[in-house]
Amino acid sequence: MSRFFGRADAPSGEPRRPGSSAYPGKRGGEVEVRESGGASYLLRLEDVVNATALDVRERFRAAAESVVGAARAREIESCIDGLDGSDDLGRVGTLLRATAG
Repeated sequence: MSRFFGRADAPSGEPRRPGSSAYPGKRGGEVEVRESGGASYLLRLEDVVNATALDVRERFRAAAESVVGAARAREIESCIDGLDGSDDLGRVGTLLRATAG
């Protein structure tokens, strides 16, 4: 199980990362994932350019297709699009764990 901590909900006692003094011209961003088993992954970009919804989808498709193939990428995207009305959030994890076929 993974849990995401945003800046506002970081557990007490954890250091908060400082904001950028270069705002608004240059803004960085980061994502940290901590697994319940203790593994932790962090990705930080020093300058992040805002992306449109279409940009995000195109980037997702390109990245997902390169790993799981076009058909599985479409299936994952469709599942994510339907999350608001779904009672089975685990389906996304199942699709992400499955290998391309």
